[in-house]
Amino acid sequence: TEATPGFAHPDDQGALFRENIAPFGPGRFGSVIGQLQDTFVVSASDEEVLIIDQHVAHERVLFEQLRREMTSGPLSSQALLFPQTLELGPGKAELLAGWHGDLEALGFALEGFGGRSVLLRAVPSLLKGEEPRRLIEGLLDEVGAPAPATASPLVDRALAFVACRAAVKAHAPLQREEMTRLLSDLSATETPFFCPHGRPIVSRLSLKDIKRELRRTW
Repeated sequence: TEATPGFAHPDDQGALFRENIAPFGPGRFGSVIGQLQDTFVVSASDEEVLIIDQHVAHERVLFEQLRREMTSGPLSSQALLFPQTLELGPGKAELLAGWHGDLEALGFALEGFGGRSVLLRAVPSLLKGEEPRRLIEGLLDEVGAPAPATASPLVDRALAFVACRAAVKAHAPLQREEMTRLLSDLSATETPFFCPHGRPIVSRLSLKDIKRELRRTW
C-alpha cells in the first residue's frame, strides 16, 4: 500500500534519487513534459507520448540498484534507537529465523526472543522511517505466502518489498529535475518496462495515431 510521501521540497531530490542533480538529454523515454495527477510522468519523443507510473518506475530503479549493491556485501542498515520486541502469529517467528541470512543481507537485524517473539534491532537504511511492526508484517505478507514454482527467489522477493516501500509514492509532486533523473535511471535498467512485481511501468501513445485522429497532416 502506498503511503503519504514524506517529501515535496526540491532540496530533497538528492535523498530521493540517491544521486546529485545532473543534466540529462532525451533518452529511451524522451523528454519530460510534466506530471499528471502527481502520479504519472508524461514525456515525449518524436514518435510517441509516454506516460510513466512514477512509483513502479522508481521501484524498478531501486530494485536493480540494490541488487547490484548486494554483490558487494549487505545493504546499509539503520540501528533502532530502542530495539523492538514484535509478537508474531503462529510459525511467523520460525519463518523469520529461517530467512535470517537473506534478511541480514538486506539490512534487517532480527534475533530470536522466545516463543512467538522476535527482537528487531535494525532495518534497511532506506526504510528507517517505517513503523517497525508494520514493516515486518508487510515483509511476511510479501514473502511468507506459499509461492509458485516459477516465483523469484526469496531474496529477490524481499528485495522487491524493500524497493517498493522505499520508492516515491503516487500523489507525490516531483520537480522537473527529479522526473528527468527518474527517466534517465529507468532507461539504464535491465527491465525498464515492468516493476519487480510484474506491473507495467509505461503506457505509450503513437503521435502518428494522434495526428491521424485529429486530421493533422504535418
